[in-house]
Amino acid sequence: MIDLKTVLRKRLLRLGRLPGVNGAVGFSVLELIVTLLLLVVISIGMLTFMDMSNRLTRTQVAQSMMQGNQRVAQSEVMKLIRTAGIGGLSTGFDLAQLDTTVPPDGVLDIITTEGVFPRGLAIRVDNDSTDGDEITTTSDGTKHILVGGTDVLTLRGVFATPVNIMTPQVPLSLGATGNLQVTIQAEYNADAESGSPLFLQQDIETLRTTLLDGGNSEEAFVLYDRFNPGAFLVMQYDPTNSTLGSKGDNSLTIGLTLRNGAKYAGPYGRMALGTSLLRVSGGDTFTLASEGFDIRLPKTIGAIGLLQEYRFYIRKEWEIPGDTGTLLKPVLTRARFYPGTNDLHPEGTVDYANNIIDLQVALGVDLDGSGQVTEDGSSTDEVLYNDPSDDDGLSAIAGSPWVQAGAALSYVRLSTVVQADRPDLEYKGALVERVEDHVYTGTDWNTKLEYQKLRKRILRTTIELRNLP
Repeated sequence: MIDLKTVLRKRLLRLGRLPGVNGAVGFSVLELIVTLLLLVVISIGMLTFMDMSNRLTRTQVAQSMMQGNQRVAQSEVMKLIRTAGIGGLSTGFDLAQLDTTVPPDGVLDIITTEGVFPRGLAIRVDNDSTDGDEITTTSDGTKHILVGGTDVLTLRGVFATPVNIMTPQVPLSLGATGNLQVTIQAEYNADAESGSPLFLQQDIETLRTTLLDGGNSEEAFVLYDRFNPGAFLVMQYDPTNSTLGSKGDNSLTIGLTLRNGAKYAGPYGRMALGTSLLRVSGGDTFTLASEGFDIRLPKTIGAIGLLQEYRFYIRKEWEIPGDTGTLLKPVLTRARFYPGTNDLHPEGTVDYANNIIDLQVALGVDLDGSGQVTEDGSSTDEVLYNDPSDDDGLSAIAGSPWVQAGAALSYVRLSTVVQADRPDLEYKGALVERVEDHVYTGTDWNTKLEYQKLRKRILRTTIELRNLP
């Protein structure tokens, strides 16, 4: 008779599954395959999720960096736009005041190219640079190459030092050779318990420190008549006729000059052409013979300040510096120049933001004196440089609506375009068609796939003007 218990015990022993018997519990091949498949599916799911999360993080970081670049790019420009013209410098020459009957001695040629809106004094726009245009940025001739189609924005004003108010105003006394001395005196507040000087003492210290540290005879100063807005004069600093004193002195004397032979007598004096005293009786005239034109002067000096000029532009830079075969990664750059010249100031250049591929400036102009700027997207509205067909009138200024009597600059609209630092291989952005009057058709940003894979953002800001007379 077969003992089933014995048979079963022997079979379990062979399988190694008998309780209490040492030995590894085995799995069938099918069980192993199923287990491995489950692990593979779970691993693929986890890896896919981690990859999606990583790509999303990279995209968010790229977006954040682009936004940060744009905020940095625009913040400094906006600050200087709001303070452009501070110190008395005007927007530009008023054609209604220009004497078009002067002999052909070069005056009209100067006026029709410089100082007339939109190439004004406090704010100047050079629209749509040509690809390859250059700006010399060092004394040894090093140049920055501009990105084609971008704008160059020039801002002038008393930015870094205070505007020193003369109370009372003092008569302008320009010597026969074009020399002038202006003494700034700190006033004391007799009613103050401490008897300490007014804030003007601090202003004097700031200006004294700036001049002593710089010691540069090529600096420019702007003087204006507070009771005759628009009557101003720009002169070159003359340290040989200056008495700056030392810290704690409550006055200093600034020497200024427009004398023949001074390096910047012409460029600085030219900025005084076309002021509001040009056709106003009682205005004085100083002839700068070497330049062949007359400067119209204010009758009195109500304020004086150190005039600065900054230019903002987009310069070419590549992923590998100097290697034009790599990705173009333009940089928003600020350069300081001596006002009205192409000579770089020792302060030099500052890079503000990377990967800014475009800077566009549009100007809102109240043409009819209504107090409002009308914009309908056409070339006949009251916004200049918002349409490719806009005519700024620089080729025929006398007939340009932008500079006629009554026209007033109301605002500056700033547009910047930023691209991501790295391409997104699974992304292909929409083509950028136009930003203000800059048309992107045929440019690398639209024709080359590697640039389409770079995410882009556009930021547009409207800045109302505060300090322009």
